Amino acid sequence: MSKIEELEKEIKELKAKRDSIEQQIETKVKKIEDIEKNTQYFINTFGEVEELTYFKKGEQEYWDIVKQGNVFNSKKEAVKEAKKRALKFEIEELRKERNGDWQPNWKDNKECKYHLAITRGNEVTVTANYYVHSIPEFGSFQKLKDAEFAMKVFGARILELYAD
Repeated sequence: MSKIEELEKEIKELKAKRDSIEQQIETKVKKIEDIEKNTQYFINTFGEVEELTYFKKGEQEYWDIVKQGNVFNSKKEAVKEAKKRALKFEIEELRKERNGDWQPNWKDNKECKYHLAITRGNEVTVTANYYVHSIPEFGSFQKLKDAEFAMKVFGARILELYAD
């Protein structure tokens, strides 16, 4: 057998091994996907995403977590929700700092309230509201400059987490 024939034989054997390994990888990937389809996740008290493994679906503790909106069918959903919660907290802290003791007075139609919103063009903007008692996702700001500051600081994260 010539050197070329030996090398060609080795190549053929290696290709067969590669095909076998690729098939094994594909099988394992499918197993992971099946497990993930049947696995639920929750956000623990520290904001970390965990598998919901130690609650049986028929038990009261499970339903208590479900009713709180804290059960997710994918890890990606749970991670996104944890990021949303952290973002809302940061915006709320800024709002408290900037607004002080001010609370929107919905009976006063001369008092302007400012809110962060996403436009149809997927841009974060500040909206003004005098009359409608809305429940904005990120609360109300007393001053336009504070709402604009929040938009600059948090706008990119808002789009990342909330825009379609």
